[in-house]
Amino acid sequence: MTKMRKSTAAKRQPESPAGEGDTGALVERLAGVYRTWILPYSKAIAAVLVIGLAVLTVVKGVESSRVERQGKAFAALAKAEDVDAWMKVSTEHAGTTAAARALLEAGRHLSEERKFEQAATKFALAAKEAVDPSLRTAAALGEAYALEASGRGDVAEKRFTDLAQSGIAEALVLDCWLAAGRCAKTQGKLAETEKYYERARGLVGEDRFAEMRVDSAVKALQSARHAVRATPPKAETAPEAEAAPGEAPPASPAPAVPE
Repeated sequence: MTKMRKSTAAKRQPESPAGEGDTGALVERLAGVYRTWILPYSKAIAAVLVIGLAVLTVVKGVESSRVERQGKAFAALAKAEDVDAWMKVSTEHAGTTAAARALLEAGRHLSEERKFEQAATKFALAAKEAVDPSLRTAAALGEAYALEASGRGDVAEKRFTDLAQSGIAEALVLDCWLAAGRCAKTQGKLAETEKYYERARGLVGEDRFAEMRVDSAVKALQSARHAVRATPPKAETAPEAEAAPGEAPPASPAPAVPE
């Protein structure tokens, strides 16, 4: 009877927690990994961490400096009110968005003063300075229109066609094709003008105002063609008779004497 009680008590002893052996094995494996792969390279790992922190600190410092620089540039731009002041901002704060905007303002002001060649130069500088795509597009358009207004239709035509094929907004593409056609027409390139207007028409869609603009441009082209056809050819001037040796040259007709 006593033996049976001992046997039952032995059976009732608490068992080891489930998975205790697995946990011990996992700890041992992790310790092995640490001893094999981490401990021997601890100095190198520490160096990498230190370098990473240093790089992060430098990046944050550069970003903070850039923000501060942009703030100073925009503060200077806010005070500028004429071309000289805008040009000063673009020089002293080169590489900033404010510098590009200053050049745009200078170009716009010069265009209003009808100094189109100078305006084209400022717009070209703004296009090079600008990082933002919208600013770059605005500057390129300003340059093209200033070139057209200054009478350099051939260069303006090239600028407009390049812009039309550069992936800008569709509404601006329509303007560029119409402007390129206008520049070609002033050069007498009527066939090229028609091609540009056809490209513009392909962008009209359901826009009635755009359709009216294209129709108006096409009518102007037709008028130009009719004018070319109606222009009489220039009369050829007969060469003057040369005097024979020893003779006096033929006399010029005497001017009419008013009665």
